[in-house]
Formats: sequence, structure tokens, C-alpha cells
Amino acid sequence: MLIDHSPEFAKPIAVLERLIGESGGRGNLAWAWYLLALGVERGRQGDPAAQGKYRDALQHIVTESADSPLFAEAALRLGDSFFDCGEAGSLEKAVEAYTRVLDAPGDRFRELALYHLAFAQARLGNWDRAIGVVSEFKRFAERSPKAELASRGYVLPELEALSNRCRASKAIALEKSR
Repeated sequence: MLIDHSPEFAKPIAVLERLIGESGGRGNLAWAWYLLALGVERGRQGDPAAQGKYRDALQHIVTESADSPLFAEAALRLGDSFFDCGEAGSLEKAVEAYTRVLDAPGDRFRELALYHLAFAQARLGNWDRAIGVVSEFKRFAERSPKAELASRGYVLPELEALSNRCRASKAIALEKSR
């Protein structure tokens, strides 16, 4: 059952929307957009209109605040939102957002972005790209002490199985095209 938290988040959301609106887009508002996104996400989970507002707030950070410390996390959250929504073209947008995380300085969200990017590419039927991302994930896991996800026993076998499925799907597609 969906729990509607919107009454407790309504005032903070209204204050943030007013702050953003009154700024006229001047200044770095990444924190305001980020807090707005979190408030909307927690206030009305499962509401399609709220998901649109959540994505819009994250998109502002990703497109207008590339130098913000919130950039990589916002891009990752944006990718996850698109990955999960099931709308036409959403997987392509998820791939774009996850790729933006990989372009960001630092490694804080790189591992998660690679993990999700591999599955997004596979769902799009981009077999070679998915296999390449799995390989990149493995290289990152081997060299990075921050590779927390890879330390979970199921992740590397899961990605290896994904890579094998992609190879098999590619072989089937090649066979069908002959």
C-alpha cells in the first residue's frame, strides 16, 4: 500500500520551489534542486506526477551544475528513475545519465553506475556495449578499494551471467541474420 507522506513534505517542497522560482535561475541552486528531488521522492512515492517532478529536479542538477558535488549522485538517481519507469525511450535516457556519472570526477558512484549501465545496455540489446561495461566493472573492482558492490558475493557472478546471456543473444541474432 502506498503511504502518502505529502502533507509532511508539502511545506518544505513549497519553500524550495519558491526559492528556485525567485532566483530566476541565477546562482548555483544544485542543493535546492537536490532537496526538492528528495522531498518529492519521499513525499509521494509511486505518484507519476511526482516522478516527473523528481526527474526534472535531478535533470536541473545534471544539466546546469556539472561542477557540483551532487552531480554524480543526481545523475545516478536520474538514471535509476529512467531505468525503472518503463516509458518509451527511458532506457536510452538511463544510459545517458549513467554515462554522465562515469564522466564525473571521482569514483564515489562509478561502481553503481557501471552495474546499472550494464543491465540497461543489455535491455536495449546493445550486447557488445553491455559486455564491455561488465569488463569495465571488473577492472574497477580489481583496482579500487572503494568497490563495495563487487565485494558482495552475488554481484560478480550476476554480471558474468549477464555477459554470457549477451554473448548468447548476440550469437542467436547473428544466426538469424544469415
